Amino acid sequence: MISGIHKRDELLTGVLAAARDWIPSSPAADGGTTPMVGEIPNGAGPTAVIGSPEQLDPELVADFLALGMTHLLVELLSRQMHYFGEIDEMRLRREAIEAADALIAGRLDDVRQRLASCFEALHEARERFYPTDAYLLDMCLLIPSMADEKLTPLLTDSKPISFLMTARDADELAREKPEIAKLLREAVQRDAAEVLGGEWTEMPSPLLPLESVLHDIRRGRATYKRLFRKEPTTWARRRFGLHTLLPQMLTKFGYSAACHFLLDDGIYPDAENSKLRWEGCDNTTIDAISRLPVAADSATSYLRLPQRLAESMNQDQGAGLIIARWPDVRSPFFADLLRGVKYSPVIGRFVTFREFFERTDTPMRHSRYEAGEYLAPFLTRSVAAREADPISRYAAHFDRRQRFDSALWMRSMASALRGRRLHEIDCSNTESLVDEAGPDIVGHVSNVPASEVTNVANGNVGNVPHEKALVDLVAAGQRELAQTILHGTTDKTPGVLLVNPLSFTRRVPINWPSSIALPAHGGPVKGVFENEAGRQVHVEIPGCGFIWLPATGGGRAAKVASDENLKTPLVNDNVLRNEFFEVHISPDTGGIQRLKEYGRKPNRLSQQLAFRFPRERSITVTDDDREFEEKSFYSDTRCHGVEVLSRGPWLGEVRTTGEIFDQKTDAVLATFQQTFRLWRGRRILDIDIELDSVKMPDGEPWTNYFGVR
Repeated sequence: MISGIHKRDELLTGVLAAARDWIPSSPAADGGTTPMVGEIPNGAGPTAVIGSPEQLDPELVADFLALGMTHLLVELLSRQMHYFGEIDEMRLRREAIEAADALIAGRLDDVRQRLASCFEALHEARERFYPTDAYLLDMCLLIPSMADEKLTPLLTDSKPISFLMTARDADELAREKPEIAKLLREAVQRDAAEVLGGEWTEMPSPLLPLESVLHDIRRGRATYKRLFRKEPTTWARRRFGLHTLLPQMLTKFGYSAACHFLLDDGIYPDAENSKLRWEGCDNTTIDAISRLPVAADSATSYLRLPQRLAESMNQDQGAGLIIARWPDVRSPFFADLLRGVKYSPVIGRFVTFREFFERTDTPMRHSRYEAGEYLAPFLTRSVAAREADPISRYAAHFDRRQRFDSALWMRSMASALRGRRLHEIDCSNTESLVDEAGPDIVGHVSNVPASEVTNVANGNVGNVPHEKALVDLVAAGQRELAQTILHGTTDKTPGVLLVNPLSFTRRVPINWPSSIALPAHGGPVKGVFENEAGRQVHVEIPGCGFIWLPATGGGRAAKVASDENLKTPLVNDNVLRNEFFEVHISPDTGGIQRLKEYGRKPNRLSQQLAFRFPRERSITVTDDDREFEEKSFYSDTRCHGVEVLSRGPWLGEVRTTGEIFDQKTDAVLATFQQTFRLWRGRRILDIDIELDSVKMPDGEPWTNYFGVR
């Protein structure tokens, strides 16, 4: 290998000659020769044998093997770069043989010098076709169960290494294995190691509320700061978590770079670059690396390493290659690569991610990706694992998070009105409980038992920590804000205090308490409605504000249509309308035939319930006594009746009933009831859908489901 493949015959002859010269012999009893094993007296000559191969320094022997592997990689890399220059073979041969002589003779320092000269010859050969540094990034995946004695050499060595771990794992490591955590902290302090990440846990962040994602990053960075006295500068994660908001979020949190790749399933833009400017949906940019790592424990990775490195050398401003691994790598080729780099950065120089982004130039090209280019794998996994509520549990988490945010806003507003500092309000424990009980409640992140899930479903929240804490926080927020707003009032008239924690004005219908008289129409009260089912008031609440509605006893009088405009019914001939738009209800399908504004405006929306079959089917359609075939994935609906529940003056309400059926067999797949609700003065149409006698889909939920078309 040292002399080159094309000179293998000459090399074989030289090896045999050297073997005869190096191994002295003594006469044997049978007249042959017996190899002499053991020490040779001083003066026996430079080629005297010091012992058997087992007595040679194993570390230096391994360095010779690393030299051979490095030579092979340089040869392959030069061909991948379309460069066919010769390595200085005479120098390489001479230095390698002299190094072998020195090893046999026991001159260990001379061996290292000669080997260094060999590696330098290979380095010079590589610099002929790529004269700048190439970088190797050692990314070690670390979890507490694998943090054992095999991790210690990585933490005490001077070679740069980057550890990918969550803050939760780091906190567990510090509690259960403080000695290893101390070594890791010291390595981070002297910049020999870097911690990648920054999040507390790897939640399904693309599908979570923004505040949950921000809290997870904030909590994770605070944990890293406490454990390592440094915060991560490079964001990375194993689980899918890429989305278009990340550049803005990471920049605001102080990150300087990100890894635009994942060691997980899912779809995302797979253009590979060692360094790019990742542009988010708000035009914020951040440095990122998108080249997929190679596996350190796979033999094929090292055969493909020259190809992967050549791709980076040809395409990137600074060549870089990531090698991903666990702390314990059993591949001898990875050990050879590490040994070779100690002598000379022939293939590349090992650096941390932070060093790589600091040493390489800023790329001129910006990479902007659309939200539709990212597809998370969480639904597919949940269905494959037969997890409960793979879709609705995300909606439940959004509801919990909204309740927490509203309660926190009320407490913060009450404190601000009282002149207290906002940082005195500490709801971090409740926030952590709410987020940890998120959509991963039956996954690998949350520790919430299944019994607690059942308690929440049954309305029994007393024994569920996150629900109990949330209920207490909401009650405290309502009480504090109400006491602050109503402080000093002398009027003891009962009423209702309505608070809007959002930043914009809202017009919303609210359910009015039966024990309090309905308010009079006027001011923030835009409409009042009462029937056997209950009482509702349509109100307008300013952004981040409140309204106080005292009970005046004039609620029933307010229902009288004194304004001429209120005499116009909101429902007429299957048409639901207010002053902004009109909704035509289809008597055939029970859905929306068309929704349009007034004047010569086009149809904005049509709606119909449907069942989607797993495969496309041919349906026979009759039109004007003519039959023809059409292909469709969907079922059809037929309406059994349209019922007007309220014609006004404030609320128009229509209910349709019908069934969803299979056009081919006429089998009923489900019965439905749709209620359309439209308030006067409000630009929103409310639709309530109820399905009964449902034939449950048995296919994949993304191809076989009940939906609204």
